[in-house]
Amino acid sequence: MDTAAAVADHGEAPLLVRHLESAVQPTVPALLTEVRAVGHPRTVQVLVALAAAHPDPALAKAVRRAAFQVHTGG
Repeated sequence: MDTAAAVADHGEAPLLVRHLESAVQPTVPALLTEVRAVGHPRTVQVLVALAAAHPDPALAKAVRRAAFQVHTGG
């Protein structure tokens, strides 16, 4: 998560998307579940940046939903 936060800070949207695509989890929902559980202080910001950068609207929506859930504690 620290790497993704640094990438988001520098506005490297394509690199952030590639970082997501290289995750070891077999599915995006599995990755989002793990990311939410980590408790990193920048999780919401990273997820929002990823949602804005990702070209797949359905995946971006799922990432925005995950960011909202982290933000609200859900």
